[in-house]
Amino acid sequence: MTDHPDVPPGPPTPPAPASPVPPPGVMAEGRAPDPGAPYAGAPYAGAPYPGAYASTPKTGAVAWGMGFLAFIPVPFVNFLVAAITVVIVGLGQRKYGGVAAGNGVQAANWALTFFPLVVVGAVLNLTAVINAAPGETGMSPPGVLGTLLLAGAGIANLVFLIVGLVKANRGEIFRAPGIPFFRVS
Repeated sequence: MTDHPDVPPGPPTPPAPASPVPPPGVMAEGRAPDPGAPYAGAPYAGAPYPGAYASTPKTGAVAWGMGFLAFIPVPFVNFLVAAITVVIVGLGQRKYGGVAAGNGVQAANWALTFFPLVVVGAVLNLTAVINAAPGETGMSPPGVLGTLLLAGAGIANLVFLIVGLVKANRGEIFRAPGIPFFRVS
């Protein structure tokens, strides 16, 4: 359209309606983010920058997880390595306090309860093998007892490790039945 000097101007054009203000932390299209508002994609309010995540709290699950080293197929050495590793890692969890310290100490106590059961079972089996008469078939009573002890301890260990891991990941302390060698301080 062309402007004609003899035509009077019409009424002024009304301003465009204001866009609704988004809630804090949500950017409006075409606008820079509000520096004081939390980032909308952050898992918690007040992230210092986009993509910043809070570190997950320590739960002591790693101590229970180290117990699975007992299932590496290296006879007897696996139980020794697992017990030592669980005790070292478990007691190291005490520096984090709370749930991590509780689960770490409980895992260490279970490892030190489980390891002697394995040693006794292995000694009973070794005694049965050494004392077996030539040509004897079947197992002697110490061998049967040692085998049952090893099987029972192995199944209990597997169950306690799984339950300990699940409870630790939920933020709970799992108190496995065992001798309390260590306490949470």
